[in-house]
Amino acid sequence: MLIDCICTSCNNNSTFLPFIKPFIKSWTKLFPNIILKIIFINDKIPPYLSKFSKYLILFKPPNKMHTSFISQHIRLLYPALLKGNILITDIDLFPLNRQYFINNIKKYDNNMFICFNQICGQKHDELPMAYNIANAKTWSEIFNIQSLNDIYNYLHFHYNKIQYNLNNGNGWNSDQKNLFTYITKWDKKNKRFLCLNDNNTHFCRLDRNYFNPTDFNHDFQKKIKFGLYTDYHALRPYQDHKHITDTIIHLTNPSIHIQKINSNKILLQQNEIFLFSYYGCGASWADVTTITNKLIPHKSIHVHNKTFNCDPVFGKSKNLIIITTSFKSYSAKEHETLLILSSYE
Repeated sequence: MLIDCICTSCNNNSTFLPFIKPFIKSWTKLFPNIILKIIFINDKIPPYLSKFSKYLILFKPPNKMHTSFISQHIRLLYPALLKGNILITDIDLFPLNRQYFINNIKKYDNNMFICFNQICGQKHDELPMAYNIANAKTWSEIFNIQSLNDIYNYLHFHYNKIQYNLNNGNGWNSDQKNLFTYITKWDKKNKRFLCLNDNNTHFCRLDRNYFNPTDFNHDFQKKIKFGLYTDYHALRPYQDHKHITDTIIHLTNPSIHIQKINSNKILLQQNEIFLFSYYGCGASWADVTTITNKLIPHKSIHVHNKTFNCDPVFGKSKNLIIITTSFKSYSAKEHETLLILSSYE
């Protein structure tokens, strides 16, 4: 499976509207040959967005239905009316590592439904909206969508079941809950659902909740340029952090290929060292490059909190990610041991 189309959505909310331009720029930079579609929830496309019209699909909201609800759920529905393999995401999520979105799914058949990230929710009854990929036929099969009329029927049915509130209120995560419910029911019959493991995919997010803009120095920018991070959950509002977000997009380099090696052994060539080493999970990571480079002569790295002087992170299993100066990426799970071998000895 490979990505044919990127699909997201946006309403006229002033928080998200400014992300349309950088969203388009970031995805088309790393994936110049794919189709990109933004479902725009509004009665019309305003003149200032007309220059992006080839990327926008206008979806007129039903009366008395909150456009935020539509914008959240439409990503589950509209892919059924598109073509090829469609990846859904958020308007304020930007890719930073092209290979992450290619290598982790290319071996699977086009009839699969693949969720890039692990099950979430307090009761583990949700699937994150970013990132999920399936063929248009599979999206149609899961949500029973063959037409625009089917989309409107779905929206009315589920909107009337809840009292929708903004700001993480009632119904705010109903899109993720519905995705989990529909996928679970569909997979019982079809057995074509796959949820990737963050440790195996080397998922490493640059997240606004853990990113301090004052740390945005040369070394930090170098990590972005060389593909340490998989994606960027953008600082908000966009205008207040425009320089940082635009610089991050500028630093992404589609030509750099990081070779990912899932192995418990690191084979170092002569003069090869660790360029970056990070320990953590999801969006919470600690830079442990200095520590891991000191351990090279010891021929092994025991992946543990004590090794890296790190506190446990909300009880979730962590991962060590290493990128060497030869642009090879290694990973090991917590409590595993990475052996370090030298090819020149």
